[in-house]
Amino acid sequence: RFAMLAVENATRPLYGWDTFMQWATKARVWFESRTMVPFAPFDVWLPAQGAVYFDAAPHYPGTAPLWQVWSALLIGRWDDSHTNGMWWLIATALTLAIYGFLRGAGSSRLAALTGAWLASSLPLLDVHIALAGYADLPIAAYLAVAALAGVRFAGNRSPRDLALFVLLLSALPLIKNPGKAWALLLLPGFLVALRPAWGLRATAVLAAAGGLLLLVVAQAK
Repeated sequence: RFAMLAVENATRPLYGWDTFMQWATKARVWFESRTMVPFAPFDVWLPAQGAVYFDAAPHYPGTAPLWQVWSALLIGRWDDSHTNGMWWLIATALTLAIYGFLRGAGSSRLAALTGAWLASSLPLLDVHIALAGYADLPIAAYLAVAALAGVRFAGNRSPRDLALFVLLLSALPLIKNPGKAWALLLLPGFLVALRPAWGLRATAVLAAAGGLLLLVVAQAK
């Protein structure tokens, strides 16, 4: 299946709507300009007289577009198909990470392979490999591996696992703005895994505070 996805990833031009509306726009401009020229909202772009560029999401981070830029620099030209290899590599790395985590947790080879297959065969994940260019796949991969590293650290207190957890959690907002919310949502689970009794109380307090905040916001509108 991954061999088939590699072929599709390497031959299909940019297809996803958001891909060519808010991600690859930056990549193409940066590649052609050989510098990270700024993107701005419409009301800033219009009177700027060409000083800035505009797309559907000028406020999004540049990590995903830079992956495409680096791929284009590697092959020496812009190619709508060959600049998308990073998405296949991310999915492959995620699958191997899940297999390695399960093996490290004591699972048999068959059980670890089954777990990795169950994760990597999710239809939505496969779609994001074939229709490369969206930021959702790297968000999911970084979040998943951060969660696995957090679980391992809760069990063995290894500094390496803690460093990986912090690194990937910190990287989430650099991929897509909602990564901040995903990082915050992962922290309560990490606290519970680390210190179950205290973590559950802290999570309950945070959930109550979040519910109260939603009520306040709803009443304000």
